[in-house]
This record gives sequence, C-alpha cells and structure tokens, in this order.
Amino acid sequence: MRSEKDFVEFGKEKMDQLKSFFEELEVQLALGKAEAKEVFEREKKNVTEFINVQRSRLQKEEELKIERLNALEAKMKELAALLAEESPDKVKAYDKSKETLLHCIYSLEAVLKEAYVEAGAALRVYLDQFRTALDAYRIRLALSSFENRAEVEVQKEVLSAVLTGMLDRFRTEEKTEEKLEHFVAELETAFDHVKKAVKELIKS
Repeated sequence: MRSEKDFVEFGKEKMDQLKSFFEELEVQLALGKAEAKEVFEREKKNVTEFINVQRSRLQKEEELKIERLNALEAKMKELAALLAEESPDKVKAYDKSKETLLHCIYSLEAVLKEAYVEAGAALRVYLDQFRTALDAYRIRLALSSFENRAEVEVQKEVLSAVLTGMLDRFRTEEKTEEKLEHFVAELETAFDHVKKAVKELIKS
C-alpha cells in the first residue's frame, strides 16, 4: 500500500503532467482554436481515466487496510478480555491461563505484523508503543511460574493501560478512503475550472 510520502509524490507527478498540458495548450491557442480544443479534449480524457483508475485502486487498498486493522482490533479486544480476568490461585489453573494468554499473544503478533504495513505513520507510533509493552509482558509471562506470578502482574497492568489507549486510537483513526475522496474532489474541481476557462477562450 502506498505510504503518505508516496501519495505526495504521486500528486506531484500528476501536477507536473497538468503543467505540461497547460504549456502545450498555450502553444495550441496561439496556433488556432481547433488545435487547442483537440488538445484539451485529449487531456480531459486522460485526467478522467486517471481519476477512475486511482479511485478504484486505492479503494481496494483501503478495503484491505480496513480488513487487517479490524482483525487486529478484534485480537486486541480478545487479549484485553483475558487480561481483565482474575489471576488464578491454583497452579494448574495458572498454567492453563498462561498457555491461553501466550497463544492469544502469538496470534495477535501475527495479525499485528500484517496490519502494521497498512497503518499510517501516526497509527504506527501507537502500534510501536503497544508492541514494546506486549513484548515485555510476553517475555515476563513466558518465564513466569505460579510462585512468582506477582512479578507478572506489574507488567500486565502496563500492557492493559497501553492496550486501552490503543483501542481508543482505533476509533479515531482517519481512513485513507476519506483522504482519497477529498483528493479526487479537489482534482475534479480544479479541472472543471480549467475546462470552463478553456471553453471561454475557444469561444472568444
């Protein structure tokens, strides 16, 4: 998926194309209105095709992003529920709880790896913080025993706090789809203004 930097470069490339178009149009206007109209109609078709292709491609990427982030959020909620449970006071129960927690964490880490690629720069900062807290808890939990379970509780509280903040962040995450529609709307509006201006020039 394109990063925010890629989108900026992507926009610059299109603006360069439009700049070349305007320069060519200026030359054609000097040569004659018929040639200018032909150039304009050609570029109009190119821009329309460009907008449609990019909208379709980016919408597919957005669907993948949403799917992976939703899967990550579901796994985080699953872990949050396990962390909220009381620590067992029996050896066998503790070992069973430990096994369940580690299995959930390993599964979450696999989903996190895929979702991280889809996340924006702002969300990645929070995911990095969460991953650090998750790693610390996983290691402490894996090395723990029923006898020293109190040591794990401290790291558990830290992870729970970070996890709560992470789940809140998901609810405020800006979607790429919204950015895309805004970008496309601006491009279409700008081109409509150009189209109107050029038609006036051709009529005169």
